[in-house]
Amino acid sequence: MRAIPSTHNSVLTDEINYWLLENNNSANNTTRKLFLDCTVGGGGHSEELLRMDSNLFIVALDQDSNALEISKKRLGMFDDRTFFIKGNFRNIRELMFRSERALLEKIQMGDEPGPEEILFDGILADIGISSDQLDSPARGFSFREDSPLDMRMDPSGGLTADDIVNKYSFAQLKSVFYHGGVGTLSPILAGEIIKSRPVNGTRDLANICSRVVKRAKQKKGDSITHNPATVPFQAIRIAVNDELNALHEFLDQSIDLLGPGGRLGVISFHSLEDKLVAGTMRKWSRVDATQAKLLGSSASIGKLLTGKAIVPSEKEIRENPRSRSARMRIFEKRII
Repeated sequence: MRAIPSTHNSVLTDEINYWLLENNNSANNTTRKLFLDCTVGGGGHSEELLRMDSNLFIVALDQDSNALEISKKRLGMFDDRTFFIKGNFRNIRELMFRSERALLEKIQMGDEPGPEEILFDGILADIGISSDQLDSPARGFSFREDSPLDMRMDPSGGLTADDIVNKYSFAQLKSVFYHGGVGTLSPILAGEIIKSRPVNGTRDLANICSRVVKRAKQKKGDSITHNPATVPFQAIRIAVNDELNALHEFLDQSIDLLGPGGRLGVISFHSLEDKLVAGTMRKWSRVDATQAKLLGSSASIGKLLTGKAIVPSEKEIRENPRSRSARMRIFEKRII
């Protein structure tokens, strides 16, 4: 399939440049800077970083083949400083191991030899859904048009939204909605979907969600501030792509891929993700008894640099309303 040029506006680009590049001692103290973009998408973040520093080399990863094709074209002028890998960031350790030899051969900047092992000065993960995915009707992420119930980040295989909506049991559906943020309406919504089967497409599903949410809101006398289908659709998408487990696995592996003083930046777009990211980074910031014994001192893995999440400016939100829910956390690994 021919890749369509990206329409996605990358969020928090100035803040990423500052925290991962300009204000990063690990990156500034070396001639070569090796970064990992775990969700390269349309290539916006990587392009900005590559333009900012001519000594920067980026490993670009994505599980979406179409996104990789888009980013390869966008970053074509930086071909000598980019290396592309298809895969889910939950498998980052394995993906890097399989690509290590080819990557080490390519990382040569001028007369400087390549590194003996792959450790990154910066790792970035933007774990939101892109505008390219949202705006593609065939992907089924949005309810603005009637589309197939798909919602896979990697469209090449695996569980679909149709499998969940039309095949899951009541208990399974209720769990999907509850753990995806729907809350007390989860059993009611699950029951309504089962009664309405077969659910044919995103518009049919959105109508069911709207019916349930509006009825509950009217009963309580509450106003509706956003489309009633937003959170249920998000919950199904999270389940289709196993997003929270994938994020947890990525975080566990990413810390080992950071070099001393290296920084990890994670951008999330809903509270479930942000809570997991913030909690993990705070845990890393605390003193670990086992590590302290090995190092002979009271040492944490590193420090969380952002006490509060970094959010888009009012100007960015005006120019790109989809950025309004973005939250970024930055963690710096300890220099031993």
